[in-house]
Amino acid sequence: MKSEQRFFVDLRSGIGAVRDRLHPYYDPEYNGLHSDTPDVIEHRTGYKDLKTGAWIMEQEAIDFLNEYCNSLNEKEEEENPNERTISVLLTYLDESYNLLIMSRDKIKRTYSISNPVESLLIMNVAQKFQNTINELSLIIAAIDDLERAKK
Repeated sequence: MKSEQRFFVDLRSGIGAVRDRLHPYYDPEYNGLHSDTPDVIEHRTGYKDLKTGAWIMEQEAIDFLNEYCNSLNEKEEEENPNERTISVLLTYLDESYNLLIMSRDKIKRTYSISNPVESLLIMNVAQKFQNTINELSLIIAAIDDLERAKK
């Protein structure tokens, strides 16, 4: 195992991401950690505890980021870059889908739309779901482009 692997998990105050040290725009001094930060491969945002005001990431999200990061580093060590790319994409799609389902089910169990504060939280989560679905659609389109290019 390398002492400093290419991909690493960066956790900060309710936000977590898998980052790429070899990305051309990787900047270890940059303070932001957002889904649109160039070297961010995968991003998860926790929730704000309304009682304490603290931002919290659930252990499931942290575990997902760690597992995803480990799989990227393992794939990085393989020799065939095309197989590695496809495998990482498939893992990402599977994990993203599973996380969406788990999150949806948790929302159904936890929140009530009759409560105005919870209703706003649900709307915020619904928008994030839609953003994720849009991102997954772009990935699927890119995979389709790869398949067309192979023919």
